[in-house]
Amino acid sequence: MLPTWFLYLNGFALVTLGVALLITRPAPRGASFTERFFGLRTFWGTLWAALCCAVGIGLLALALGYLRWPAQDTAQPPSRSPSPFRTRR
Repeated sequence: MLPTWFLYLNGFALVTLGVALLITRPAPRGASFTERFFGLRTFWGTLWAALCCAVGIGLLALALGYLRWPAQDTAQPPSRSPSPFRTRR
């Protein structure tokens, strides 16, 4: 499991990166909303920015406790089995 500060730091950084990428979309002067964000040349950049935002929000949700680690539910503490050797303890 990762430390909580690591999740906060990377989640905030990814959300900031995604928002900055969405704000600074390159577009010709006078381009419409669809040309700026979903045009043929800018679609993959918009998709990458949205992915950065989604992963950053997911990391922040993990850090805040809204989501759980996938392996956290399946891992069980080791059970103590009886010793095969008889001792007087």
